[in-house]
Amino acid sequence: MKKIFAIALVLAAALFLITACGDGGDSGEGLGNIIAYNDSGQGGSGDKNPPGSDDASDENGAYVEAYLDILTRNRALLTTQEEWMFLSDGKIAIASVFGNEEPELLYIYVAEDNPYNERLKIFTYSETEGAVSVFDAVIYSMAGGGGNYCVYLTQGGDLIVYYSIYGEFSYYGFWQIEPMSPRDLANLDDPYYVYFSFERKTDAMLFYWTYPDDDNDYEMSTAYMQGGNEIPKDEFNARAKEIMGDIGRVLFQSTGMDDYGLYDRDTLWKSKTPLEAEFMTYKEAVSWLEARQEGQ
Repeated sequence: MKKIFAIALVLAAALFLITACGDGGDSGEGLGNIIAYNDSGQGGSGDKNPPGSDDASDENGAYVEAYLDILTRNRALLTTQEEWMFLSDGKIAIASVFGNEEPELLYIYVAEDNPYNERLKIFTYSETEGAVSVFDAVIYSMAGGGGNYCVYLTQGGDLIVYYSIYGEFSYYGFWQIEPMSPRDLANLDDPYYVYFSFERKTDAMLFYWTYPDDDNDYEMSTAYMQGGNEIPKDEFNARAKEIMGDIGRVLFQSTGMDDYGLYDRDTLWKSKTPLEAEFMTYKEAVSWLEARQEGQ
């Protein structure tokens, strides 16, 4: 089955677009320190700071020049014109997601060698090392039946991704995003390697999968898992409700067409009021950083 799944990841041909969602409340208490975002949730001026942000760090952070250089050098990847990806305006956030002194740079991009995958890349910044890429993973693959994702901060400030994929067998789950290990970083060039994969189900906070029955190809089996252990369906649903209720601020989210979007297709999201995302377009992110560069 693993071989079938690997082959399925290479086959891609679906129409997909990304928009976003997310408003986690007005106070901002306990949430990641989102430095740069769009107040309306659909791209904005990028000149507002949300409640709880540090204006001094915001305006004088040493990360500004480094992040501006990264965005400038990678403009083509961040503003791809591939019509099925709809990234022409960019999907970028500058937020404190790992608890570091300086905020992180996060963006969605489409790799030149694989225009059918969308990837999430994260940079950290420190005075000693400068800007360093610490996370780079496929969060959407146009394979088989496609899938959906949502990248968000919990009420406590943890960075989480919901990831789903559909095909011969389907699965979805929640993973906490942390800086990658050397093993993960070493696999970035492997076209079959998907960080939020079936093989990594034991790393998931919660994981559901359905697959063909070994004894009957016309029957499907299902499994509900938490931390790699199978749990009853009722317990799974209760835990899923807790996780969904802990969504603070959404940074990025996928939305499909013809009833294939997150809120149309994915079971846990169908009953949830669509959220809005706090991301910036490429132009807004560059303008926001340039304004702070001038103020240093």
